[in-house]
Amino acid sequence: MPVTRPAPMPPAMISDGLPDRLAALLAQANAAHATFESRQTAATRTVNAAAGAEKGTERWSVASVALAGLETARSQAAMPLADLDRLEAEASNRAVEGSDADLKAVRDTRVKVEALVQGETGVIDSLRTKLGA
Repeated sequence: MPVTRPAPMPPAMISDGLPDRLAALLAQANAAHATFESRQTAATRTVNAAAGAEKGTERWSVASVALAGLETARSQAAMPLADLDRLEAEASNRAVEGSDADLKAVRDTRVKVEALVQGETGVIDSLRTKLGA
């Protein structure tokens, strides 16, 4: 009996439209991160000036508002994660039936967005500690 080889697998293909959707989500996160970065220097300066100030004082309040601006930008950067959760679940279902190319693409984008958000969280946590908030 001759040995038969399995049919070659077709190259892994990403679903139509997914690359554009992932690029848009990453662009959304990057735009929010740019806003975060544009606010970071002023917020850091304001928090440094208010370090040691009592809660409720004007310096502390101004620094708290600056910190809230960073938190807003971080929340905007994190918003694409909800869409990525949904896309990951859908891609995971498709991977069971065949190619995992979609799943890999979604996870790659997710890692990038999560890295932005985690970096921002580190900055915010550090400033919050310095402020005593």
